[in-house]
Amino acid sequence: MAVKARDQEPESPVDWLENELRETKARLHKVEGELDQALKQVWSLEADVRRVAEAFCFASDKRRPGATVRTSAR
Repeated sequence: MAVKARDQEPESPVDWLENELRETKARLHKVEGELDQALKQVWSLEADVRRVAEAFCFASDKRRPGATVRTSAR
C-alpha cells in the first residue's frame, strides 16, 4: 500500500482495492515475462543436450566396426 502524505485524505476501500489490483496485475505480468524467458532457456538447453547426446552416440557408433546407427523417433 502506498504511503500518503498527512494532508491527503485516506484512500477509500474501493481506491485501495483498485490500486492493489493494478499492482498485482503488474507483478503478474512481470512474472509471466520471466517465466516465458525461463521456458525459452529450458527449450534451448534441451536442444543443446539432445545435440550433444546425438553427437556422442554417433561418435561411439562410428568407433565400433559393424555397428548400426540408432535413431530416435521424436
